[in-house]
Amino acid sequence: MCKTSNRITFLVIIEGEVYEHVISEFNLDKTWLEKKLIAKDVNDVKDVFYASINRNLNLHVTLYHTENVNEPPIEH
Repeated sequence: MCKTSNRITFLVIIEGEVYEHVISEFNLDKTWLEKKLIAKDVNDVKDVFYASINRNLNLHVTLYHTENVNEPPIEH
């Protein structure tokens, strides 16, 4: 039996653009998304670089401008 992974995420916002067709697949709407963003202190969708949800409806948000973040060096 194959279990569905909750690690898989689905794109809902990229570069400030909401993918409404994705959230509607989860029987959600833009109002749900806006409430979740406000709960994460995001007042404008245009500030979101990338956002995704998993099957448990956990929302992960990456903003364009994050302060006090020490980015690790990228090595090739």
